Amino acid sequence: MSRLSLRSTVAAIVVVSLLLTISWSPVESGTLSAPSGQTGALFYYADGQRIPLTPSPQEIALRFKAGVSEDQKSQVFESLGSSTEAGRKDEILEIPNPRLTIVRVGLVGLAKVQSLAAGLSRQPQVEFAHPLFVFDNDETKLALTDEFLVQFKAGVSRAAINALNAQHAVEIVEDTFWADNNFTLRVTPASDLDVLTMANLYHESPLTEYAGPNFVRLMKPPAWPNDTYVDDQWSLKNTGQHGGTSDADIDADEAWDITTGSANITIAIIDEGVETGHEDLRDNMTQGYDATDGDNDPTPRPWDAHGTNCAGIAAAVGNNGQGVAGVAWGSRIMPIRIAYGTAAGGRWVTYDSWIANAINWAYQHGADVLSNSWGGGSSSSQITTAINNAKTYGRSGKGSVVVFAAGNNNGAVLYPATLSTVMAVGATNLCDQRKTPTNNQCNYYEDWWGSNYGSQLDISAPGVALHSTDNSLAAGYDDSSSYFSRMNGTSGATPHVAGAAALVLSVNPTLTASQVENILTSNADDKDPSGWDQEYGWGRLNAYSAVNNTTHYLQLASNSLLFTFEDSSPATLQQDIVNPNTCSGTWSATCISGDCARISVGSPTGHTPSKATVTANKPASYGTYYATIQVSSTRPSNTNSPQTVNVTIRRVSSIRWLYLPIIFRASSSSDSAPTLDIGFSDDMESGTSKWTAKSPWGLTTSRYYSYDHSWADSPSGNYSNNVRNLTLTSIPFSLSSIGSPQLTFYHYYDTEDEWDYGLVEVSSDGVNWETVGVYTGSHTYWAQETINLSDYANSAYLRIRFRLESDELYSYDGWYIDDVTVSD
Repeated sequence: MSRLSLRSTVAAIVVVSLLLTISWSPVESGTLSAPSGQTGALFYYADGQRIPLTPSPQEIALRFKAGVSEDQKSQVFESLGSSTEAGRKDEILEIPNPRLTIVRVGLVGLAKVQSLAAGLSRQPQVEFAHPLFVFDNDETKLALTDEFLVQFKAGVSRAAINALNAQHAVEIVEDTFWADNNFTLRVTPASDLDVLTMANLYHESPLTEYAGPNFVRLMKPPAWPNDTYVDDQWSLKNTGQHGGTSDADIDADEAWDITTGSANITIAIIDEGVETGHEDLRDNMTQGYDATDGDNDPTPRPWDAHGTNCAGIAAAVGNNGQGVAGVAWGSRIMPIRIAYGTAAGGRWVTYDSWIANAINWAYQHGADVLSNSWGGGSSSSQITTAINNAKTYGRSGKGSVVVFAAGNNNGAVLYPATLSTVMAVGATNLCDQRKTPTNNQCNYYEDWWGSNYGSQLDISAPGVALHSTDNSLAAGYDDSSSYFSRMNGTSGATPHVAGAAALVLSVNPTLTASQVENILTSNADDKDPSGWDQEYGWGRLNAYSAVNNTTHYLQLASNSLLFTFEDSSPATLQQDIVNPNTCSGTWSATCISGDCARISVGSPTGHTPSKATVTANKPASYGTYYATIQVSSTRPSNTNSPQTVNVTIRRVSSIRWLYLPIIFRASSSSDSAPTLDIGFSDDMESGTSKWTAKSPWGLTTSRYYSYDHSWADSPSGNYSNNVRNLTLTSIPFSLSSIGSPQLTFYHYYDTEDEWDYGLVEVSSDGVNWETVGVYTGSHTYWAQETINLSDYANSAYLRIRFRLESDELYSYDGWYIDDVTVSD
């Protein structure tokens, strides 16, 4: 049978015996009730518990059918009667995504609100209507839609799921990308059950692990600040600015003597988006994700500057002569968008499914630390599961560090900071006290908020008058600048802790998430009373104490150096031993054996990365010479130290190669043909000169591993069908003197599994190609690949290429390539 006919064959009908039979009574939208046989207050299930719901006595959430005009909407509101406020424009909030209308009908009471919602649901222009739910702890409002989230048990077949859905007139909206048998489901108009009753019914089914509404959360926005700039960042080094207490800071400047943050460590800023092109952020930016629409552009709305503020506190670029410095100013920022503001100062709009998808995307795409300056509302099994996944499976099983703001209500810690798997962060003021709603200098006269506290608080950090990055110029909090000096709240405290976690992981990337948390809490500056307390948790963050008491895991970018001298080479050549994770004061390098007289080893210099320059002298005679350098950690507590760097020095006659397949020849130094480079490296940021690309291969900024370009086989959309020779080919290079070559690159691909392929190929003559790597299916996050090229060791001529093959059916997004290197 041909593949085409196979795909058109109808699958056999499977008869499924349902495992669930529950009697229920019809309930119209707007008149919410518990499942049949249950009485009492409205509730849903989350984290194994019944969560009570409190309906608003004055607000309704509804969705109009597509195509309903503004005049028709006005007629619907007018039908509610003169006793309500629904006809007033200022009492109607239109939410574009997810499409929802919030109507304030006046303080008419719960019974009247439910009656009005039921009446609205019967209108032909309305899909559904429900009372809004209020969460008194933090003023978060929860809106039901027609969707709910379900995790079916592992052994439940898709046929059984489909049969259950058909029985209850439920349809699949989304098959969750991060978990098997996890779905967003929709209650269709054919069902007689409302979404809350349906979610509870599914939760109680023996087929499921959990089910709960896919709430739209309308969170109280962060305080909208409007004061002028300050000249420094007191939270990093406090000298008594603004009347505060000297040294009431996190001692970041002292921590920076050990590490300023490794580029190998990534902090996900999970927020309302980040301005990725900001002058003080872009060099630390890596690929992001927008959960609100499922693409990779997390650009915020102009007035949504909260995420940009948080990103700057955590990891704004340092030592660049402009702006501010983040706590971990050498680490990467992964911008993740989960919400948006309805207007400047308006409520945040987010979906439980957006939040869960974003958290899973972040850790699956390499986030070491997840910084969450948000919270509020009741719990969600889907969100909790996502957080637990990050803590358990992130960083290849070592766990991602998950940090959450405790909240700004001067009361109990808010969900999700209440979870035991996260670090709950409170805020301190200029005088090293818990921030309270007090109108005095220590609290910077911000008497409208106080840091949350209580039994679930883990640690505190500065949270007033914070100087950070802002959405540029006319956008953001300050419409005259790209920086802002009054970021505040536990929102500002949280990225301090996230940045400190990145510093700890820079010193020792082998630590588990729990070990990082213990290091941060055990090294916090204890506040009265001694030990853990409800006001501060384990104390105020001290970044220096944390990194100073972390065992240094010594890592080098490479453990070999190769110097090749030709006749025309200068008398000396230089290369660097690079430590990518810590500063110059943490290690030393000394030649210990071999031909040490031919080299000199400089002292380490620089922040992070730091380097020691090795200078090799040109040998008088042709030949190969060797030396060994020992690199040792100078930290009191260290591991993976010492290490050796093998140095090879070669004196050869000048060999030059024409860029012609197969044909190559020795020539004199006066030959005009270019010399082939030894090895190959391209980060895709310097144009196309190192590649020959067959259209439509092209550079793109839509996805990238390192900011902000990669090669894509089809930058403008999906690749074509029936392609066989769609290639991206490197310029020729030499492996002479490279004895153990490896090809490394980062890629992201989405192809038809087992039918379309990405192939990595190499050629030592430019004509005959050998396949050394094959990829198919979906790998929709960036991953590093390493391919052994030892069969080509010391080759005088080599090229590599990436080739896409597709069949006659179905095309996908394709293959993205970044940061290609061939070296020892």
